[in-house]
Amino acid sequence: MWRECGKRWLACELVVLALLASLTVGIWGCKKQPPMATNTEDPQWIFRDATKPAKIAVVFVHGIFGSTKGTWTNDNGTTFFQLLKADPEVGPKVDVFAFGFESKMFNGGGSLDVREGANKLKLYLYSEHVLDYPVVVFVGHSMGGLVVLRYLASNIDRDSSLSGKVPLVVLYASPQEGAQIASIAKLALENPALAHMTPVNDNLWLQQLTDDWTSVKKKPQIVCGYEKAQTSGVLVVPWNSSTRFCTEPGQAIDGANHIDIVKPDRPTHPSVVLLTTAMRRFVLPKLCCARLEMPDFTRHDDGWHFLMDSNMKTARIMNLGSADLKYWIADKKDAALYILPDESGATLAGESSQNLKLLLMLNAKASRYTFHLKTNTDEDETIVVDVPDIDRIRQQTSALAQDMLSNINSYLASSDQNGASANEVSTDKLASVAYKTIDENLPDLPGGEKWVVTADLLSAASLDTVAAQALRKADISSDKAARSPYVLNLATHLQRVTRETQFFKGAPPQEFNNYKLNQLSPNKAFEEQSDTSGQEMFKGDANTRRLSIELAENMKKFPNLAESGDRLEASVKPATGDRGLSVGDFTKEVAIGKNPALRQEIKIQQMKN
Repeated sequence: MWRECGKRWLACELVVLALLASLTVGIWGCKKQPPMATNTEDPQWIFRDATKPAKIAVVFVHGIFGSTKGTWTNDNGTTFFQLLKADPEVGPKVDVFAFGFESKMFNGGGSLDVREGANKLKLYLYSEHVLDYPVVVFVGHSMGGLVVLRYLASNIDRDSSLSGKVPLVVLYASPQEGAQIASIAKLALENPALAHMTPVNDNLWLQQLTDDWTSVKKKPQIVCGYEKAQTSGVLVVPWNSSTRFCTEPGQAIDGANHIDIVKPDRPTHPSVVLLTTAMRRFVLPKLCCARLEMPDFTRHDDGWHFLMDSNMKTARIMNLGSADLKYWIADKKDAALYILPDESGATLAGESSQNLKLLLMLNAKASRYTFHLKTNTDEDETIVVDVPDIDRIRQQTSALAQDMLSNINSYLASSDQNGASANEVSTDKLASVAYKTIDENLPDLPGGEKWVVTADLLSAASLDTVAAQALRKADISSDKAARSPYVLNLATHLQRVTRETQFFKGAPPQEFNNYKLNQLSPNKAFEEQSDTSGQEMFKGDANTRRLSIELAENMKKFPNLAESGDRLEASVKPATGDRGLSVGDFTKEVAIGKNPALRQEIKIQQMKN
């Protein structure tokens, strides 16, 4: 009987398993042993243009006793790979990778079991940059299907990017419930993978795979083809085992046995049609169907309009397609409108939604703001934010600032009464009190953005040294929040008025480094340091002025806060009509006091005059 197999043995893969089912008829009476099958082909790219890769990587994984390329090759030399690439719709969009592993029939030392095969698959997916592709499809034959399932069950929920890029697995004659013939074969053969392929009822390893796969949260589509012809008189993997994990009814591959089910000879072969059809249904839409919807916006001739009738609003951004959608904010001219996510953008998974958060800061004055919302699908939508009552918005923000000032005031008054030392009452403590106010009033904002709003309100209230501390907290809480254009502008302003430079835990962004305060002339330095929005905050709001004067007096009770208290007082008094020390004069005095060179320069200028 071995002579009858002849040269076909190397390509037969599981024929011996089928023959072993007939042990009682004396197979082992033959004198000639079958040749030892060895896979000498490393995992490799079959079709790939490295200079212009496709969007989809299709990974073929062979089965037990198989080989990297031979498993997929017909007797006439045609390969499954070639037939896939020849498909006019699917072929141009895919690159093909063939994965292989050692799986000997005899002298099985060095052969991998399913778990080891899955670990090797993970290694090569990284080393060959397969996972760099936006979409990855797996095709598994026999044991190769179990290798794929084991890899995905172990990794797909641990890596969100993996679940987003694997929409489809196609399995051919894969023993998802095991195969009775494997129980017989493992009595005579040494391959360790056979123990993983015995019937599931007595197979703890396969039971564990079943439990793990059932627990996967976001499963890909599983499409299955099953054999209809016997291999040497045995149906190796019957229908029930071939279709256990399939997400839709399995497809019979008419005329195909366990071996030639993955050796198609023509484009219209059922195995080829099964794969290409599944690709059209479940994969190609991921390349073309990310679809932006903005249900909270209204379409007008000049763009999409959004009604901003409070100081903070959320607006839904939806992706009705199946592909990931990347979007970002661009061309926002007015920093008074704070948007999250910002220019750095975000990714919106298929069939999901996110909220844009829009916040009008204290210095907001306009009744209309514009920006662009751009996507990786080349959409560029003009967004118009309409503010019908800007005075009402400013009152809301002013009320928030008053709450913050009142809470800081209460904290300082309590600290003074309790005899707290200067070390116990610091700018860090004041920043935390201010943050608590923002946290209570704007609970939906992320932590980093809450610190940004805290710093903005503190700066607007002329509490710039405390604002600087809040900005450092923003950087600690969120790198992304602390690197936004709005924060860089605020950091630049705080550098001007406080002469502090350390706002970031790492290297400052280049935009921030470009500003060099020490390069300014003395008079220009005074102008820059006197540039504060604090006075604007105190105009027309007697309650805010009262709270600020009271806060300034409380701050001056603590030596380490006295300078900040003096500056706050100097900011408020011009708004009350007080002709005393202005914030510009005060800032100049502080600057001269800290910089002897400036003092000398001013003296020289005064003598010249």
